[in-house]
Amino acid sequence: MKKALIKDLDGTFIGHVGDVIPQSEFEWGGDPRRGLGDYRIPKEMVTRLDGSRIAYDVMMPNKGRTH
Repeated sequence: MKKALIKDLDGTFIGHVGDVIPQSEFEWGGDPRRGLGDYRIPKEMVTRLDGSRIAYDVMMPNKGRTH
C-alpha cells in the first residue's frame, strides 16, 4: 500500500518506538505495473485553454520532492 501508516508502539518492528511512512513516489516513471507515472496526471491539468500542452516539468517542477 502506498498510503499506510504503521505505528510501532513497542519497538518490535523498527527497533525503536516510532512511525513508518511510505515513500509514495517510489517507482514514479519506473515499472508501469505499479500504476505510477506522468500518464496518471489528467490531461486537463496540463492543457491550456487554447489546446496546447504544458510540459509536466513546467507545471509540476517539484514532484516527488519533500522540500
